[in-house]
Amino acid sequence: MPTQAVAELMSIATHFGAAGLMGWLWLAERRAAAARERQVDALHERLMQERTHVHALLCAMAENTRALTALEAGQRALAEAVGRVTRPAPGSAFSPGAATPGTASAPGTASASGPDARRSCDACATPVHSAR
Repeated sequence: MPTQAVAELMSIATHFGAAGLMGWLWLAERRAAAARERQVDALHERLMQERTHVHALLCAMAENTRALTALEAGQRALAEAVGRVTRPAPGSAFSPGAATPGTASAPGTASASGPDARRSCDACATPVHSAR
C-alpha cells in the first residue's frame, strides 16, 4: 500500500475509531462491488449482442453447407452422366480411342491396348489415362 493511503487510513481510524474504520471498509467494498456489477452488466449486454451475430453466422454457414452439398450432388450427377456417355456399352465393339472396325486409327491416337489405354478410376469410375 502506498504511504499516503496508509496515512489516510490511520487518520480515519484514529478520528472515528473502530466503527469508523468498519464503515470505511464497508463503503470501499460497496464501491468495488458496484464497479464489478457494472462490468458484469456491460459484459452481459455485449454477449447478448454477439449472440445475434453468432446466430446469423451459423445460419449463413448452414445455408452455405446446403449450397455446397447441392453443388457436389450436381457435380457427381454430371460426372456420372459424362462417364455413361464416354464408356462403351457392355458387349459393344466400340471403345473410345480405338479404331472402329474396318478403319485405321487416326494419327496421334492409340489403340485400347496401347500405352495410353483408358481405364476408369476405382473410386469414382471416372475415365482416366494410364500413367506413362
